[in-house]
Amino acid sequence: MTRVDGVDPSAAMIAVGKDAPGGRAANLRWIEARIEDATLEPPYGLVTAGASFHWMDPDVVLPLLGTVLAPGALLVLLDGDAPVDPPFEDAVAAVMRETVTRADGTPPAGWMNARERLERPMLEHPAFEPLGVHVTAPFPVAQTVEDFIRCEHSRQSFSESHLGPELTGYFGTGMREALEPFASEGMLHYEIRTRVEWGRPG
Repeated sequence: MTRVDGVDPSAAMIAVGKDAPGGRAANLRWIEARIEDATLEPPYGLVTAGASFHWMDPDVVLPLLGTVLAPGALLVLLDGDAPVDPPFEDAVAAVMRETVTRADGTPPAGWMNARERLERPMLEHPAFEPLGVHVTAPFPVAQTVEDFIRCEHSRQSFSESHLGPELTGYFGTGMREALEPFASEGMLHYEIRTRVEWGRPG
């Protein structure tokens, strides 16, 4: 039987995964841990990571993943869930950068917009041989301003637990002021694209 291990350091995210369709399948094992510390059961025929890869140290994680993949198996990385070239990009980015600066005491390093992230290779490392890249076609999204802000709170940098009450309020007010001029009847309209990149241990 095909088996799947889902690894996440957040108990809350694992709870969401378990409540998703198929999240309690008999062949699915949830592991609450950082990938660097997880007790894995190789070999794996496929390993995937989404935006979580942004928070990993590739010099630690990629050699590790290289040891748990079966011969010929692939690592697939995905990135891209943010609006690409939306009209509100500059206004929103200014609020985000200022929020991070206030929260962390220093301006964010290496800030990139969604298009720049789509063009950035993820699998450049001596432990892996890149084999291919695909950027999806634009996917249209319609979302209320409040839902957009709630989605941003799901990101670690803008989570309410990380920001605290005062900065959470600052972030919400700033985002509303940045987004509402671009809303039509309360709705924002934009497109997202996702970069899919794959390779094998090299």
